[in-house]
Amino acid sequence: MKKITILILISVISLMSLTACGGRFGGTSYDLQSFFKPLTVTGYSDNLSLTEPEIDYDMLDTVDDEDYAGMSELLQTVEFTLEPVSDVSNGDYITVTANWDEDMAADYKIGFTNTEWDIEVSGIRERVTEEDIDDLFSEGSETLYNCREMILNCMHYYLTHEDGDGSDVNIEMEGLYFIKDIEATEVRTDWRPGIEGEVYLDRYAVVFRVNDNLWYVMTCDYVLDKEELAESEPKFTGIPEWADSYETAMEMLKATSTDELVGTELIQIR
Repeated sequence: MKKITILILISVISLMSLTACGGRFGGTSYDLQSFFKPLTVTGYSDNLSLTEPEIDYDMLDTVDDEDYAGMSELLQTVEFTLEPVSDVSNGDYITVTANWDEDMAADYKIGFTNTEWDIEVSGIRERVTEEDIDDLFSEGSETLYNCREMILNCMHYYLTHEDGDGSDVNIEMEGLYFIKDIEATEVRTDWRPGIEGEVYLDRYAVVFRVNDNLWYVMTCDYVLDKEELAESEPKFTGIPEWADSYETAMEMLKATSTDELVGTELIQIR
């Protein structure tokens, strides 16, 4: 009885060893990482994603002839998960784990080793926050001054006929808003050369009161990251949008934030 028990244990251990090496008794084990070109990540510090993985088809030439067809099909089922995907910075390391169709692997008697990658994060952008927008329009800032000058230029005809040189015009900021994209959206590369993949399309908007009977709504062009926010002049989309009341100005702003971008949140900063 003791001999039979020992033999069964030896058989189980042997089978487990073969399974770990080949996925199934009689199978072959391959280094999964060798079949993919180097993996990289993209996105923002609060929403990381993996760039499209590329299979290194040249490595298929190293596969045993009897496994070639099965490996070609099996590699198409490989998917990757990342951990973590938020609260990361350039220089941090994340773990990428591969998953595949295990039933197919068992049928083809193919197993994998090296199924986890440790990847250094680099080149990701830091997303703009409400505080960044608030700082941009602090009292006396160059951005605020430029916006007021832009309004004066746009009002040239009105000023010439109604208020002379514009010295009596009182331009006050009555609302600062952050149009936050709550989900990643495919960016249009025709107006953003060199930017590809899924990125946020955040924007901001400012509502100014001009004297007592005019409001001016300015919606900024898409803001991709803090670096762009700091280095570029304010870019405002479309033609000047005038309103005869603050309520009308807000209706225009809400229509802009929902019609042009799906899944946005309008956040009032001040």
